[in-house]
Amino acid sequence: MFAFVVMDTGKIVLLCVVIVAIVLAVSMLIVKSVLMSRRSKKGREKNESVNTEVNIDGTVDGCDNVSVDDYFDGQLVMSRNVIYSVGTEGQIKAGKYALKCADDASAKFNVRVNGLVREYDSGDSVTLTDGDTLSPVSCAVILTALED
Repeated sequence: MFAFVVMDTGKIVLLCVVIVAIVLAVSMLIVKSVLMSRRSKKGREKNESVNTEVNIDGTVDGCDNVSVDDYFDGQLVMSRNVIYSVGTEGQIKAGKYALKCADDASAKFNVRVNGLVREYDSGDSVTLTDGDTLSPVSCAVILTALED
């Protein structure tokens, strides 16, 4: 306290400004960390509310034995990184299908067919037979049944 008596007015004002700046910076960091923790809690709550469980064989609970014919206009929107199987035990019937990216922004997309990843253009066709597997890699894909 004796140091303040020896200091001139300019140094005292500068010291007060520095102390106020440090207090403001610390309070801003505390507010930012509180807001970030709230956002992450909200994100976790949203993720926990989505109840899709992928089984070991790659099928999704609630999607067993669903064929493309069960969907509007013979179309099936396939989620990214979910494995769909073809055949009587799978979600998709054997046949010829057109592939289209559900995201209109990208014209090219990757799909894993029988374990091999290949790039497709929107509108390309693929012929699937019993036992094949299909998994969109880069985006959700719309699978449309084609007439033979």
